[in-house]
Amino acid sequence: MRSLILAGGVSSRMGVSKYSLPMPAANPGTERPLLLHLIMCHHECQLSTSSQPSSDVSISVRDQTQKAEIQQLLSSCRLPDGLKLGFVVDSMVNAGPTSGLLAAHEQDENSCWFVTGCDYPLIEAAALGQLYRARASEYAAVTCFINDEGFFEPLLAIWTPPALHILHQLMLSALSEGRRLGPYQALRALEKMPLIQSGLKAEYISNLCQVQPENSRWIRNVNTPQDWTDIQQYLEKSN
Repeated sequence: MRSLILAGGVSSRMGVSKYSLPMPAANPGTERPLLLHLIMCHHECQLSTSSQPSSDVSISVRDQTQKAEIQQLLSSCRLPDGLKLGFVVDSMVNAGPTSGLLAAHEQDENSCWFVTGCDYPLIEAAALGQLYRARASEYAAVTCFINDEGFFEPLLAIWTPPALHILHQLMLSALSEGRRLGPYQALRALEKMPLIQSGLKAEYISNLCQVQPENSRWIRNVNTPQDWTDIQQYLEKSN
């Protein structure tokens, strides 16, 4: 199980990179970028669910220029001892978050990837822990949160190697037809597929494990400046 934070989006509706948004803090001048908040959530989740003294978090970027920008952003941040930070560079152009998922799978085809987009400023380590426990109890190809309206959160999910392989095949098919395929459409397709098989027996209990979050605010996402203003006001009241 490896952690992946998808930071390669262009954030056209937001106007600035979401990962650089400053998270409000109780003490003025102690704000930290949203990306660091997400890194810390994964770090804390890994330490609480693993006996390993260190953790490994990868950041998905669209190119080397963005990688350098993020390295510069994090250079002034204090990272926990034992945290290993890596990068995954997109190998596909204009493929959206699917590109980041597939680039991670290409880098390590044998691992499950615990994915978090930069859209979730209210996520907590407890939320990731809930997904982790759900994955352990119901061995599914993809384990993801689902919102109150019944929509999947494919960028807040655990993707297994077979599911990522299917995502790759679906993506290639879509590109050959001149269309794009997002992770949400892939989950809908995966939901309708026969149970993933391994040899002569089923490898998974289900293709898709849908998890209702213990706290609905965890999956509240941010896409526009107004969304971010609302989140800031909420966090300031909470602090």
